[in-house]
Amino acid sequence: MKHFKPILISLVILFLLICLEVFTFRRSLLFVIVISLFALPISYCKKWAFNRLAVIIAALALILALSPIDFAIHNSGKFALDMLPVSFGNAATPGTYSYGCIIPRYPPRYAIVLSY
Repeated sequence: MKHFKPILISLVILFLLICLEVFTFRRSLLFVIVISLFALPISYCKKWAFNRLAVIIAALALILALSPIDFAIHNSGKFALDMLPVSFGNAATPGTYSYGCIIPRYPPRYAIVLSY
C-alpha cells in the first residue's frame, strides 16, 4: 500500500498532461510529458521531494496550456532563440513558425523557438 500512492499520483499527473496536450496541441506539453516520465520515478526512488515535483509539473502544465506562447525546438542549421508568430497551413509564411494544417481549438499565438 505504501507504493500505491506514488504510482497513483504519477498516473494522474500523466493523464492530466496527456489530456491537456490533446485539447491544446502544445508541443511544449510533449516536452513536459517526456521529462515527467523520467523525473517522477527517479524522484520517488531517490527519496527526493516527489509530491512537490508532482505539484510543480501539474502547475507548469496548466500554465503552458493556458498561455498564448508555446515552446518549440527546430533544426535549422544555425543556433538561435527566437520568438516567432505561429502560422497554420500547407506552406509556412516567412518569419513564422508553422504548426502544419491542423488548427487546434486553442492555438498559440507565438512560439519561442530554439533552433540548432
